Amino acid sequence: MIREVSSDRESFKTLTFGPGLNVILADKSRGASDRQSRNGAGKSSFVELIHFLCGADARPDSIFRSDALGDWTFRAALDVGGTPCSVSRSGRAPGRVHVAGAIDDGAPASDHGSPLLQEEPDTAAASAFPNERWKRILGARWFGLPPDDGEDAERFRPTFRSLFSFVARRQESGGFQNPVQHSTMQPLWDRQVAVCCLVGLDWTISGRFQELREKEKASKELRKVARSGELGRYFGNAAELRTRLTVAEDRAARLRARLDAFRVVPEYRDLEREASDVTGRIDELNVENVVDHDL
Repeated sequence: MIREVSSDRESFKTLTFGPGLNVILADKSRGASDRQSRNGAGKSSFVELIHFLCGADARPDSIFRSDALGDWTFRAALDVGGTPCSVSRSGRAPGRVHVAGAIDDGAPASDHGSPLLQEEPDTAAASAFPNERWKRILGARWFGLPPDDGEDAERFRPTFRSLFSFVARRQESGGFQNPVQHSTMQPLWDRQVAVCCLVGLDWTISGRFQELREKEKASKELRKVARSGELGRYFGNAAELRTRLTVAEDRAARLRARLDAFRVVPEYRDLEREASDVTGRIDELNVENVVDHDL
């Protein structure tokens, strides 16, 4: 639950919410006609602000990094896993968030020292940590997402940002055009995985189907390149490969024949016999010297 949204600037109108359904409406002034629009009251901006405080990427073109809002700090008081906390974030340092509240990231205490934050939500000394970690905390507490296992993690898996975009839909992204997608640009596999996760189905099945699609796509591309002859630039065409194979086989056969017919020349045998005689004579002299010394 979102309890309050505020800013460090007095010109920002603090929004306070209560239990149950809360509806934000744009009031029309008295005497306004039906044709006069209610757009521009800040409803879409409020949704963007919620995304910003809940881990959305703040690229250089983000409104929160603009000259007008870059120095502003926005805050939200909300519940994470049933625990009240507060979060603040600024366009000056979009990669970090400041959070206060006794929450954790859902991992075992031995891994991250759970609970993660011990401060009270209304204290000034909030903990600052990377935005990526904040998203992991929200994913674990709000959607029960497993921790990222590094290389062992599923490649096509639900993410907090994708799941949260179903909850806080953006009109400009086409979030209200289709109930099973939050954006017109959302990939098919992400839709399938996210919806399965939200309704409690096994999302890993959709992830494995996408793995098969990727392998099939790569296989088709490889066959396409092979038929076009582009691989010949690196490995040669079929005729060149057959020629190289024939030459290599012929060279191997000649080397094998030379090894089978290998013989030691007579001169080497004579030298080997002379060396053996010299070695034997030296051994005899050493034995004689030992006998004389003992006597």
